[in-house]
Amino acid sequence: MTSNEVRIGHNFLFRKWRYVTVGAIVVAIVVGVIFETNGSAKTSALGPLSKSPPKTTSEVRPQELILNRPEALALTGKGNVLISNDGSNQILLWTRKGGLSVLAGTGKQGYSGDNGPANKAELSDPGGIAVASDGTIYVADTGNNRVRAISPSGTINTVAGNGNPENSAAGRSAVDVGVDQPVAVAVTKKGELYVADGAGLQTISPNGAIATVMASGPGVLKLHGTRIAFNPDAVAIGPSGNLFVANFSPKVLIELSPAGQVIKSWDLYVSPAGLATSPTGSVLVADYGQFALDKIAGNHLTKLVEFRATSLSGIGGVFRPSGVAVNMAGQIYADTNGTNGGTNVPVFVTIGAKGATTILIR
Repeated sequence: MTSNEVRIGHNFLFRKWRYVTVGAIVVAIVVGVIFETNGSAKTSALGPLSKSPPKTTSEVRPQELILNRPEALALTGKGNVLISNDGSNQILLWTRKGGLSVLAGTGKQGYSGDNGPANKAELSDPGGIAVASDGTIYVADTGNNRVRAISPSGTINTVAGNGNPENSAAGRSAVDVGVDQPVAVAVTKKGELYVADGAGLQTISPNGAIATVMASGPGVLKLHGTRIAFNPDAVAIGPSGNLFVANFSPKVLIELSPAGQVIKSWDLYVSPAGLATSPTGSVLVADYGQFALDKIAGNHLTKLVEFRATSLSGIGGVFRPSGVAVNMAGQIYADTNGTNGGTNVPVFVTIGAKGATTILIR
């Protein structure tokens, strides 16, 4: 994805490239099963909506398609998983039958394809993914300074950002203003879209108007009597509608009200990356810095999985979690990046009781 720092002080380049060094090989793991969604077909200012997942994908034989710096994961209906494949500038679709296909992106980095099939469009360093309850898929098209939406029929469009990285003019139409390298997205049941970008945490209403929930910068957050910088890196929405935000620097997890009021914070992580919330309200954290998948329930933290060689049936390597998701039944899945002695080993695993992993596809 979306080589080393170019813009100092913005988490985009650190986030996108912290997984890979020169000569490093990416290892990806995807864990789990996906929930079924229900909803009636609708249309909104953020794009056409339907309860069915997109039908248009580009089928690719497994030997031609590999996981390459996967980042975020998202759940769709009918038991499919979406993978933001940063290294190939694509969004991949994995079905329960074990097949990988391309949902969006030609593999060429660029910006093109609006109003056409998503698998014929160009993306640039795609990051976060979110799926609305009616099936519309939102993608943080980080390198293009835009957010894209993929309709159930497979058509892609831009719903936020004009290509200018400078965020401005809150209250105007989201497609007419700048969005600063968005890295994560989340969507509520009512279709309100949250975007974490270089300017902070933005919200886009169903009618397409953009506003800032909390601006990024030094001293913005006050936690435990101390003011710290706000640099959002991942965002998830809990059952109550509150937001959970992974702050890039300093590295803390924050719970916010929809209006941006700080409710709670946790500073227990080396490097929180992807986030997900369960139906019961617990928070799952892809803890990149500690090679672990954590669960927070109240004030209690449990390490569900430590991604070492022994957790993957003897497959050697270093595995750094990046994306995580959980279905309505509580089944968890995640993806990781890592190095493995020059060997690229993409696998699919499930997480069972006490963190046990079972490899589905290697």
